Amino acid sequence: MRRISRDSEDSSALARQAEALDGAVAEGRFDVVGDVEDSFISGAVSPDERPGLGRWMREPLWYEWDAIVVTSLDRITRNQTHWEMFADRCYQGGKDVICLDDPALDITPGNGRMIAYIKATQAQEYREAIV
Repeated sequence: MRRISRDSEDSSALARQAEALDGAVAEGRFDVVGDVEDSFISGAVSPDERPGLGRWMREPLWYEWDAIVVTSLDRITRNQTHWEMFADRCYQGGKDVICLDDPALDITPGNGRMIAYIKATQAQEYREAIV
């Protein structure tokens, strides 16, 4: 899954995300069932409301995947409330969230979930600072 809020001809952010994700797939770590790209979508938009990711959060596609792989947590959202709802929904649905830049990210209840929430809070603070 890739997301960027702004892109321009000289920007390579989506390409860099795709390269990192393709590298993880090439290592045989994941079987790909779908590819999600949300271009020009703010990190403030709820994952459910995004054109790409939102489709995978609803039936019938909800049942097609076991984990979402992203380069970093802030590609999912830059809103702590949205993150908490997303992580809880994934946890309750038996889904995993895999962040390539943070392999220890854990959405199960306990310390891992608290740390992920703090990281989501930092992502939100960054978004608010650049607005």
